[in-house]
Amino acid sequence: MGVTIRPQVGALPVRFDEDGILQVLLITSRRSRKWIIPKGNPMKRLAPHHAAAREAFEEAGAIGEIEGRSRGHYRHRKRKARRQFRCRVAVYVMTVERRVERFPERGERAVRWFTVDDARGAIRNRRLRELIARVAADLASSGRPAAGQPA
Repeated sequence: MGVTIRPQVGALPVRFDEDGILQVLLITSRRSRKWIIPKGNPMKRLAPHHAAAREAFEEAGAIGEIEGRSRGHYRHRKRKARRQFRCRVAVYVMTVERRVERFPERGERAVRWFTVDDARGAIRNRRLRELIARVAADLASSGRPAAGQPA
């Protein structure tokens, strides 16, 4: 019997700072405290990109415009109640317009803005690092984050 791969959705929250430097918003996982992007399971009544936006709000307090198409995916392993699952995370770019202080998972995770290079240094998952580098190159060449893209 093959291994079941569970689908997940993730948001890659980004912004350009005052100096025009692209930044990525990362959070820590609850248990291992590794730096990751906001992600979670698909939601029945929401399109995948809207579910990713909801995860960004719930886990990081991020509010903004999210792209309607995935920029790629990466895989990770998730442990739950002595079981391990493999997950495939579809990643949607979110242009963060603001962050709120009060959000459902505040106090459970650290939340921090990183430069792209620092984010890639903090993240352990190789495929996620590569995806961030590719998205950052696309956004840098356009000179702006995802705003204006179809949501």
